[in-house]
Amino acid sequence: MKASKVPFFLILATSLVFQSFAGWKSADRFGVFCFDFARNGDTAEEQLETMRSIGFDGLVMRTKTPGDLKQLKLYADFSKTEEFEIYAGYLPTANIAKLDFAFVNQLISELSAVGASLWLIVNDAKAIESDIERLITDLADRAMEKGVELVLYPHDNTRIESAEEGLQWIHKLDHENLFVSFHLCHEIRAGNLERIDEVLEKIYPYLRLASISGATSDYEDGSKDWSDVIKPLNEGDVDVEPALRALAEKGYEGPVVLHTFGLKDSDLNHHERSYSVFSEWSERIEAPEKPAFDAPENAHWHEASQSWFVSNLGGGLNLSRDNYGWVTRLDESGEVVDPQWVEGLDAPTGMDDYEGILYVGDRGYVTAIDIETGRILKKIVLPGAEFVNDVAISEDGQVFVSDTFGNQIFQFRNLGPAEVWLKTDELNYPNGLWVVDNRLTVATWGNIVDPATFGTDRLGTLKSVDLESKELTELADGRELANFDGVVRYKDSWYGTFWTEGQLLRIDDKGNATPVLTGFNQLADLGINENDGQIGLVEMSKDRFLLLDVEGLQD
Repeated sequence: MKASKVPFFLILATSLVFQSFAGWKSADRFGVFCFDFARNGDTAEEQLETMRSIGFDGLVMRTKTPGDLKQLKLYADFSKTEEFEIYAGYLPTANIAKLDFAFVNQLISELSAVGASLWLIVNDAKAIESDIERLITDLADRAMEKGVELVLYPHDNTRIESAEEGLQWIHKLDHENLFVSFHLCHEIRAGNLERIDEVLEKIYPYLRLASISGATSDYEDGSKDWSDVIKPLNEGDVDVEPALRALAEKGYEGPVVLHTFGLKDSDLNHHERSYSVFSEWSERIEAPEKPAFDAPENAHWHEASQSWFVSNLGGGLNLSRDNYGWVTRLDESGEVVDPQWVEGLDAPTGMDDYEGILYVGDRGYVTAIDIETGRILKKIVLPGAEFVNDVAISEDGQVFVSDTFGNQIFQFRNLGPAEVWLKTDELNYPNGLWVVDNRLTVATWGNIVDPATFGTDRLGTLKSVDLESKELTELADGRELANFDGVVRYKDSWYGTFWTEGQLLRIDDKGNATPVLTGFNQLADLGINENDGQIGLVEMSKDRFLLLDVEGLQD
């Protein structure tokens, strides 16, 4: 039988190549250090209300003592109701040997609850390099278990004085949960004022936070008096705007924080002056606009909002943890509604929804997103995951996640924690997932003999797992059918994408597979609107979304 090449009912939503520039999104994430912004007698709520009234969107804070944790909880209560972000809590380690890890565990849990990072300053002058190595690795592991990113804080006169030194530790330890921040004041003290663009170019894939301040070029390296490089933004002879422009041009969209250490002004005038200057700069700064699609991996239909969601790896076939992935939102006809509906993901893959939450597979995590607000609720860690792929959810809320290289499937409920639900070589590199009644359908990639190319010595099959007994059986007579990326069930047939051949297959229960769509390249995961038979799928190599009528497909 002849397969349809480009059927008349096929709607293509392609990714536009933007030559224009857009407003810099980090301008909407301008925050403040919680240094000295409390006036005598102000409650935590009054402090934050003052900052928000000026225009700030969030904060970073010291989290060194139990008292700091108490303050963090007060700020967290405010942030939940008033959309005032907590970007990070920073932990100075003046004596590694005496670090209280019970406190550290509590801190990480509190940061996890608000989606904040753990910011680490290594200022133990007596620690040997192996001590520092163990500390960073240990904290990165502990933080990763709770879905918290560990960010190295380069600081003058400490063991990591510049962002480039932080990058050296990242490369040395090669830990997937290790990042770095950028601070203009410390880069100036490190002698990098004239090469800020070069520094940002090097560290950008690992950059999570940035801080700025007014400064003078006549500085004293190592001085404890910070008045030379920490000033309000309208003071000093250093032009700060080029640093912001360099961040924008690199595509940075994370928080920018006003560095205010040592600045004391009871009437808060320096915050107001700095915010006004930042606003003027940000209006002039433009950043390259992202396309709607960039290596799209999965299409998912959400009935309640009548929306299609498309996950994008970002940066082509880039699976690194670079904070450059996103989810695009489209309407029921396939028109893009919001090109970057939710950003700040790494390399998002499969998706499914349950009770108003979109669960998105990512590098070692599942990111839970509130569909109504687009707010990231939590990152659920998948311990030991090697290559997170698809997500499927049962009627009673069990979330299943395939780990292709790990030959395992994770499971969790109610935002975690996750655990390995099934691990066996019989899963044959599981990729696509779909729940039907009380069984989990697994579309496998096939036996991978070359992980670098995903090359197999035999094609994948369709399998079924009983949700209660975990009994594994073959579907479609166990036939080797495709290097499956995704699978859905509609009426009496399976529809699966054959990634390496660029085909959509229709498969009956006897294992008869018919290509109903061919001529594409890298057809990735698919979704279906079961009410009207519209299949949404993505062509990864061409950066486009395809919407088609399954009833109109011709064998």
